[in-house]
Amino acid sequence: GKSYFNCNDRGFVKPLYIAPSWKLTRDGSNKYDIECEVLANFLTRNPEKIKKNKLKCNVAIIDEVSQICNTQKQLLFDTYPQMKLIFIGDIY
Repeated sequence: GKSYFNCNDRGFVKPLYIAPSWKLTRDGSNKYDIECEVLANFLTRNPEKIKKNKLKCNVAIIDEVSQICNTQKQLLFDTYPQMKLIFIGDIY
C-alpha cells in the first residue's frame, strides 16, 4: 500500500527507494520502476558518496522506518536538508 503508492507517484522527480536490507532493496527494484538503494549506503559519511546520492535523487522514499533509530533519522535530515524525505512503514 504505502510503498507502492509513493514509489509509483509520477509527480516525483528523481525518486529513490531506500530499504534497510539488500533483500528489500532487491524486491523494490523488481516491483517499482525507480532507482533503489540500501539504507547503509545512504547513511554514509563519505562526502563523495553523499554528493552522488544528492545528484541521484531529490526524493528519498525510506521504507521500514520502524527499523531506523532516531539518530539515523536525524543524520538523514542533517545530511540531506534540501531533499524530500518520505518515511514509510509502521511507526511504533
